[in-house]
Amino acid sequence: MVAGNTYQLPITYESQLDDSGKHIVAVGGIRTGDLYGVKSGITEGIKKNKTTNSEAAPQPQTVPTASSAASSGSKQYKYMQPVTLTGMLKSAQGVDANEKNVTYPSLQLTAPITVNGNPNDDDEFLRITETNVSGIQLVLNDELMSRYRSMKGKNVTVSCSDLFHEFTGHHFTKVLCTATEIR
Repeated sequence: MVAGNTYQLPITYESQLDDSGKHIVAVGGIRTGDLYGVKSGITEGIKKNKTTNSEAAPQPQTVPTASSAASSGSKQYKYMQPVTLTGMLKSAQGVDANEKNVTYPSLQLTAPITVNGNPNDDDEFLRITETNVSGIQLVLNDELMSRYRSMKGKNVTVSCSDLFHEFTGHHFTKVLCTATEIR
């Protein structure tokens, strides 16, 4: 299942016809935490559609270089806002919800950042503040996954439509980036 063209969730399903010829579908493989991912994906899809249709899209924030971060402290961000991050593309290792070892795309940041939660947000995961974030899991579409593979090990700039907090067993860092560009 794909939500908002940003969140992918492997599911199982069975379909059969009832007595009146209508389809009955049973879906499996979805955990409660996955529902937050689906919600986030749909929300992101709506945001992208609005941004595409508006003339004045929000300008991304930019992470400072290592030298400016050292002199001014870590850069502050908020969830669900566009950002631009710099660092090195890497393959990182994690253990998923099924206790299997996995490799995932990540960005080792040039300088650590802080992502501030909003204590009044309805989404419990967006209330959490994370400090000293130095590595971020990248959520990539097929095109960006190819670009990531070709640029792995290089210093890059990644544009993110948003940052969001981990909420499923498929998330391996505290903060994730829904990537829209790697350059």
